[in-house]
Amino acid sequence: MVMRKIVAATALLLPVTQAALADTAPPQPLPGLVATPPAAAAPATPVKLPSLHVRCDGEPPNMSDGESIARLIGAVTLLGLFAPARESPDPDKRLFGAEGVAVCSQLLDGAKPEANGLRRLRLILARAIHWMEAKDYPAALADVEKARSEAKALNLVGNAYFDQSFGLSFDLLGARATYLNGDAAAAREIGLRTAARTRFGFYPVMTAAYFSDALRTSSPAEDAALAARDRITAGFAQFHAMRLDELGKFAEAARLRDGLKIRLYNFNSELTMSWLDATAGLSWALAGDWPRAEERIIRAKAMIDQADADGKPDSDRANVIEVMDLYGVLKSFHDGHADDARRSFGARSEWSAPSFGAIVATTRLLRAGATPGQLIGALAKTEDQLWKEREDKSRAYMLKRISGGKTEFNNIVSFSSVDEYEKVSRKVWKGDRTGVISKNPAKNSRYFMLTPGSLEPIDAKVAPDALLLDAALIAKARGFKGFVYLRSNRTWSDTSVQFGNPGDPDMIDSFYLDADAVIAELRQLIPSPEELAARDKAGKR
Repeated sequence: MVMRKIVAATALLLPVTQAALADTAPPQPLPGLVATPPAAAAPATPVKLPSLHVRCDGEPPNMSDGESIARLIGAVTLLGLFAPARESPDPDKRLFGAEGVAVCSQLLDGAKPEANGLRRLRLILARAIHWMEAKDYPAALADVEKARSEAKALNLVGNAYFDQSFGLSFDLLGARATYLNGDAAAAREIGLRTAARTRFGFYPVMTAAYFSDALRTSSPAEDAALAARDRITAGFAQFHAMRLDELGKFAEAARLRDGLKIRLYNFNSELTMSWLDATAGLSWALAGDWPRAEERIIRAKAMIDQADADGKPDSDRANVIEVMDLYGVLKSFHDGHADDARRSFGARSEWSAPSFGAIVATTRLLRAGATPGQLIGALAKTEDQLWKEREDKSRAYMLKRISGGKTEFNNIVSFSSVDEYEKVSRKVWKGDRTGVISKNPAKNSRYFMLTPGSLEPIDAKVAPDALLLDAALIAKARGFKGFVYLRSNRTWSDTSVQFGNPGDPDMIDSFYLDADAVIAELRQLIPSPEELAARDKAGKR
């Protein structure tokens, strides 16, 4: 049906489409003018349009990345593709929807189809995005699989550098098209496919797509991906805890928040933890463990009161108070004051600070046995309505991004530079080097900082994997089996580590990293100098 609409649109908008497919657009006569122009009129100058490649995906015919992967797989015939481009990238010149499909199709299937395998992959995925813009999701999925198939034929799939860079694009786009086509559960499994195979690679773990806004149950792949993310970027454990609340796993959510507090506090004892205490208290209350809940709520209240007394109000103050208010609602209900609890909960039009799972669980609890007159304000919506409303907002947001014609192309990931990974091999594999580890200056801290300067100069895309492998190798050199790791959400250079063994007090299970497992996976990206020498001998560099 969409293809017929595209054909019809092509016929109706012939001047526009011809301009899209030709390198120069002939001038079109204006209605009402006589056929014979004045004798002195000069011929119109053809308008020079961007290349077909730029109109398809915003990139010139020659590529700026992928050269080192081409060398690694021995694709010497591709190397001419990396000559200096005669044209600059220009995302604003990309066409949209049906016209984007048409111009990409001319490059892929026309009289002179793009013959270079690496360049074709990007063009195929660009066409998949244009199909999504045109709301033909099955066609988008077909193109994603076409790109995957051609990548396999080029012997790219299975190469760690490809799989953890451009290869991520297949699942990122395939998952989104599957979700928009109406199957959120299948979309999640596609979106987590790479993360399920890769526990420590920064980009596969961080780009995993969950679609949890539309799913009330988890899957083994989701559980594993969330746990992997907690270990390499501990701050994201807060999002994992919120997901556990949604799944009704309140005790697990509370334990994760408690563990995160210990993890962060050991890193810096001066950090304010009122938010983690308050949300952990709320989860313990929903789990039915009232003594633990009360202890954490009291502690959170003391923290914000002390901050007020010091003249430095807690930055999370308003949110912490709202979470404590919801705890008060639950406590009132638990103590037998159901009507008071319903009145307090319904007095707000909505609750925004507590986790979605906590709000849904409280709604379900209070609506049971309520009179029609009590179902007002925040209590007016059923849990099914809350879920539906959230899914609709999430879907609308995704459609808006796609309709903008720009941000969806961010899901075509650039190729890794093998050279940049190889550059850091000697420094990373030296083991326990002087100057790599420094004492953390934070007061009372028993943690250490990885000194990023010890690896510089280093590519920002390579840095997260290099630092994690560095920590694992230093742990082994110091006689430890593993470590816990804290990477800043803002910059890779703020990285702390503490070495230890399973069962040690500071080795919290939710954040513990086994050094041997980290080394086994990340050495595929950053081989040892000996492995690089063997690669040289085999002619693969």
